[in-house]
Amino acid sequence: MALARVFLLLLFCLLVSQTTFGLVHRLKEDQGLSVSGERVSEHSRTVLLRNLRDLPIGHEVPLQDTNPLALIHYSGSDSKVILIVTYPSNPASTCNVYISTDYGGTFSKINTRLQSTGPLHLYTNIIISPEDYRTIIIPHLSQGAMYISTNEGQSFTLRSFSPSTINPRTLKFHPTKESWFLAHDPTTRTLYVSQNLGTSFIEISKNVNSTHEYLWGNMPYDADPSTIYYNVDSPTDLTSEVHLYVQKFPYTPASRTEFDSHFGVHDDFLMIDRYIFAQKTVNQRATLYVSYDRKPFQMAHLPSELPHQNYYVASLDAKQALVIVQHTNGQFNLYLSEEMGIYYSLSLPDIVYGNGVLDLEIVDSMNGTTYICNQNIPNSAVRTLISFDAGGNWEMLRPPTADTTGNRLECILPSCSLHLHMSSSQYWRTGVYSTASAPGIIIAHGVTGAKLNDSNVNLFISRDGGVSWNMTLKSSWGVSVLDYGGLIIAAQDYHQFQQTPSRRLAYSCNEGRSWSYFQFSQTNTVVFGVITEPGQGTAVVSLYGWQSASSGWVVIRVNFTNSFTRSCTANDYYMWTPYDAKSDTGCLLGASVQIERRNPFTCCRSGKEYSHNVIYSICSCIEEDFECDYGYEHANGITGSCIRDESISLPDPCATSGVSVYYQSQGYRKIGGDVCTGGIEGQYAAVEKSCCVGGVNVTTSGTAGVVTDKEGDNIAVLMGVLLLVALFIILTMFIVMIILVVKYIIRPKPSSGVYSRVPADEGHVQYRNGAESPTDDDDERPLPL
Repeated sequence: MALARVFLLLLFCLLVSQTTFGLVHRLKEDQGLSVSGERVSEHSRTVLLRNLRDLPIGHEVPLQDTNPLALIHYSGSDSKVILIVTYPSNPASTCNVYISTDYGGTFSKINTRLQSTGPLHLYTNIIISPEDYRTIIIPHLSQGAMYISTNEGQSFTLRSFSPSTINPRTLKFHPTKESWFLAHDPTTRTLYVSQNLGTSFIEISKNVNSTHEYLWGNMPYDADPSTIYYNVDSPTDLTSEVHLYVQKFPYTPASRTEFDSHFGVHDDFLMIDRYIFAQKTVNQRATLYVSYDRKPFQMAHLPSELPHQNYYVASLDAKQALVIVQHTNGQFNLYLSEEMGIYYSLSLPDIVYGNGVLDLEIVDSMNGTTYICNQNIPNSAVRTLISFDAGGNWEMLRPPTADTTGNRLECILPSCSLHLHMSSSQYWRTGVYSTASAPGIIIAHGVTGAKLNDSNVNLFISRDGGVSWNMTLKSSWGVSVLDYGGLIIAAQDYHQFQQTPSRRLAYSCNEGRSWSYFQFSQTNTVVFGVITEPGQGTAVVSLYGWQSASSGWVVIRVNFTNSFTRSCTANDYYMWTPYDAKSDTGCLLGASVQIERRNPFTCCRSGKEYSHNVIYSICSCIEEDFECDYGYEHANGITGSCIRDESISLPDPCATSGVSVYYQSQGYRKIGGDVCTGGIEGQYAAVEKSCCVGGVNVTTSGTAGVVTDKEGDNIAVLMGVLLLVALFIILTMFIVMIILVVKYIIRPKPSSGVYSRVPADEGHVQYRNGAESPTDDDDERPLPL
C-alpha cells in the first residue's frame, strides 16, 4: 500500500492532460508521458529483424530519497538542466531539491542553495518564465515568500512578499516580460501584479475568487500587452454576481473598465487568442457567449434542445472553435463553429467522459487536422472514431490485418474495427501518443472487435496518420519518440492498478516493425516517466522510477546514439503526403502537404540540427472539405448528406430593413481552416437571394443568410427604380383624367331619365323611357362607368 501511495502521488511538470477554468474548460493535449505497466512480452513479433550496431548506454543515479511525491522540471531549449523537487507525506518533514546540469547524468542536492538550514517546506509547484527559461520560482509553503533563481537553479534568493500580508499561491508570468507576473492570494481573494519578480506588488482587485480565471491579454488582439482580464465577485456572494473586468497599465482605478458592461453577470470566462468565451447559468441551465476580436459578447447558437450544464473548449484556431457541451442529462456532444464562434453544428454526439477527462485527442503528428474520439453507443458500449478534417466527418478505425506473430486477424469493417483506450482510461492505460516531430506516427493501446474493452489490450501504431494500423507489441506499454521519429522506445506501462516493476525497455528504429531490448538496471524498477528534450531530436532519454521503500527514487539516463548505424544523408529521406482514408487525393483541409520523413529501413540518425522539409499546395474542393451548416444535420448520424434539422428555428433573413441581398445556405459550409478552391465549391456554396423591398437581416451562419457587402449600391438602384415607377404612375393617372374629361364632361347634356350606355351608332344614345332626344332643359345626371 505504501508503494501504491507513492505511485498515486507522482506528478510531472511536463504532463498536462486538462486545464480547467471554472465552468468553462479548455482541453489540452498531453505534453509528455507516464510510462509503466506489465512485464515485457517475451513473444513480441520480430518483423524485418535488424541487428543494431551497438547497445544503448545506461547510467543509473540513485537519489536515495524516499519522499513519496516528486516534481520534475526540464526547461527545454538547449539547456541541460533538470530540477527535481520531492515532497514528504508528513508536512513537518523536509522537501528536497536536486539539480542536474548534464541532462540527468548526475544530480546534486541543493537544499542549502535555497538558504534553508532546517526543514524545507515548499509549495507543490515550479513556475518558469515563458520569456526566459532561466527564471524559476518555487513558492514557500508557509512563510509568505518564494525562492527565485534567474540562472536556472544555480543559485536562489529567498524573497519575502511586500507587504507581508500578501501570501499568493498561484503565479502567472507575463508572456513577454520575464519579471512580470500575476499573483493571487486565495485567503484574501486579492489579485496582484508584480513588475520586478516579486520585490513589490500592486493590488489589482479584491473579490477575485481563486476558482475563476485571470489572464494576461495577448497581442495582436490586445493593443496593450500589459492588459489584464479577471473576474470580480460580489463581496458577499461568491457565485451569484461575477463581472469581467479589464485592467490596463498603469494599473490605477481609472484604467479599470468592465468588459462589455451590458453583458452583466456570468459564471466564468476563458480567453484564447481572439476569442473570449463566457458562461451564464440561470435556473441550472447554462448559455455560452462569445466575444470575437474583443467585441461585445454574442450568444452562441448550438443545435440542441437538451439543456446545457458546462462547456469545454477542445480546440481553437483562427477559423473555427471546437466546443464540447455537457448537457444536463449527462451527455457530452461535440460541436464545430464558423469563424466567429457564434453558430455551431453538431460534429459528434455522446462522446465519452470518465475520470474527469474527455476522450478526445487532437493528433499532434498531423498538424491539427486529425482528431480521434471515443463515442458511447447503445448497450453501454464504446467505439473509437477518427476524423481527418478537424471534426467535419467521422469514420471507424481500420483494423490491422495481423497480430504481432503474423496470424491473420478476422476483423472486417463495419462490424469490426479498432478501438483505442484514451484519456478516460488513464488509471489503466496510457492514452494516445503523438508528437509534431514525428509526422504521421500515432501510438495507442487498443483492441479489435465491435466495441472497446479491457481484455487482450495491445499496443498499436499508425505510420500514416491514422489511415491504417498495425499491432506492434503485446500487452501494455508507455512510449516515447526520439530523433524525429527515427527511434521509438517503450517501457512497461505503469498504471494505478498494476505496478509490475521491470529492468528492461524495448526500442525500434524502423517505426515499430521490429524491436530490440535493453536492460537499464540490475534492480527491478517501476518506471513512472520518460523525459526527452523538446523537439525530440535527441537520442538521450531520462527514465524516472521507484525501486524500493529503502532506496526510493532513481534517475536512469539512457543514450541511444550508438544504436544508430550512421548519420543520415539526403538519400535516406522521402517525401510523404498525408491523406484521408476516404480519398486518395492527398488533400487534408484543402491543402496537399508533402513532409520529408526518414526511410524507416535505414537505421540512421537525423540529429538535433535536422528539420523536416515541407511543401504546401492548394487543392480543389471535394465533399470532405465541407460540414453541415448551422440548422442542418447528417442524414445518417455522422455520415450522409446534410439535411434540414427542423428542430432548429432559423431567423427570417428579410425581417429587418436596410439590405436587399443575402446568401441562403444549401446545408453546407466549408470546414474552418479549409483552404480549398474551385472543384465542387460552387455546388455547396450558399445561393444569393433577393429580399422583399425593405431589405434583409444577417442570419444563421457564416454561409446561411449572410448579407452582401453591396448594400449601398443595392439601395441606390432600388431608389432609382422606385422613382421611375412613381413617375410612370403619375403620368398614367394624368392621361386617364384627360380622357375622362374629354369623353364625359365636354359633351351635349342628356335628357332626364334613367339611362345606360349601349352599343349604338357613333353619336347616338338610346333611352329606356322612350324619349327620342334630349332637351336643353334637362338636368345633367351622373354617368355610370
